[in-house]
Amino acid sequence: MPDFSFLHDHGQDDGTIRINTAQSRPPPAKKPKPSKAAGCLMALLLVGGCTYWLQNLPKETPEQFEQADNRSLALVCAQSHIKDMLKAPRSAKWPGMFDVPDGRQHATKMADGTYVVRSFVDSQNSFGAMIRTWYVVRLQLHQSGNATVIEAELLE
Repeated sequence: MPDFSFLHDHGQDDGTIRINTAQSRPPPAKKPKPSKAAGCLMALLLVGGCTYWLQNLPKETPEQFEQADNRSLALVCAQSHIKDMLKAPRSAKWPGMFDVPDGRQHATKMADGTYVVRSFVDSQNSFGAMIRTWYVVRLQLHQSGNATVIEAELLE
C-alpha cells in the first residue's frame, strides 16, 4: 500500500501531499531443496510400488485374451515384421492410427481370431528416394504379446 504523508510532516507546510510509491515487501521465502537422499528414497519407493502393483495385477485368462480387441498389438507386430522386409528399415515412417484414407482401420479382427493388418509405410528404396509401400499382414496373436505371421505381402 502506498505511503501517504503530508509535506508539512517533512518540514514544509504548503498543504501538498507527497505520495511515496515504493512499497516494502518482504523477500519471498525460499523453498528448501530436497536432499539427494530424499530424492533417492522417493525414487526407490516409486519403483518398489510400481513393481508390487505390476506383480499383483489380475492375470488375463486365454478366453479373455481371445475376446479382447488387440488391434493395436496386431499393428505393432505387423510393423515389426514388415520392417525386416524393407531395404532401409531405419528410414521407415509409419502412419498414425487415423491416417488411412476413407476412414478405414489398419487392423481388423477376423472371425477365426486372426488379425489382418492393411496399411502403408514410407521408407527409402535402393536409390535413397522415399516411397510409400502398402502391405497386408495376416497374423495370430498370442497372450505372451508375440505373434505368428501367417502371411505377409508388400504391395508394390
